[in-house]
Amino acid sequence: VTGVQTCALPICWNLVDDARLLLAYHFMLNALRAGTIVAVVAGAIGYFMVLRRQSFVGHTLAIVGFPGAAAATYLGIATPIGYFGCCVAGALVIAALPGSGRATAGIGGYGGESAVIGTVQGFALACGFLFVSLYRGFLSGMNSLLFGSIVGVNDGQVAALLVAGLVCLAV
Repeated sequence: VTGVQTCALPICWNLVDDARLLLAYHFMLNALRAGTIVAVVAGAIGYFMVLRRQSFVGHTLAIVGFPGAAAATYLGIATPIGYFGCCVAGALVIAALPGSGRATAGIGGYGGESAVIGTVQGFALACGFLFVSLYRGFLSGMNSLLFGSIVGVNDGQVAALLVAGLVCLAV
């Protein structure tokens, strides 16, 4: 007995070796890179969204990407174009909301704005399901359109995510 314990399983209690094993796969390295970029951007942007009482806007914009991806799939174009296009359009619609009347509307003065944001969210989900139902090709599942797959990120998507994240942080 040499004192070195080996493990018969692919993953054991040696966390350093486990991390090395996981990061030996390129898709896991890309997942770590993408997750890190998203965590940094979401942490910075989320702080200001909470201060401005716009957490519901962030949730709505995450959902607004679904009809963009579904429409892009239906039209035969790249889904990131649909995601970004629909999210930008949704943000512009929400930004165009009138700022007056907040002091008297609802709890905290944001009732009217929340109602419109909820309407945008419901409309976006309905449009997403409409485009999915119109699409006649093979669709592996709506979960991938709604949530994506962190382990399916390639090098180009990590680079695009980094650029988009830096632009968001700069703005």
